[in-house]
Amino acid sequence: MRGGTIVGEHEVIFAGLDEVVEFKHTAYSRGVFGKGAVEAAKFLKGKPAGMYDMSDVIGI
Repeated sequence: MRGGTIVGEHEVIFAGLDEVVEFKHTAYSRGVFGKGAVEAAKFLKGKPAGMYDMSDVIGI
């Protein structure tokens, strides 16, 4: 969803029989995505070709 100053909204829903758990992230600036891209590029510098994801970048 985009509107007003919202540039990105992401939601994950886990639905069971009698309950729902939701996680939501709303970004109001593209700068947050740019910062992540720069951090990922720094992480990849000097690394061999392979499969990496953001959990590798942020150390979780």
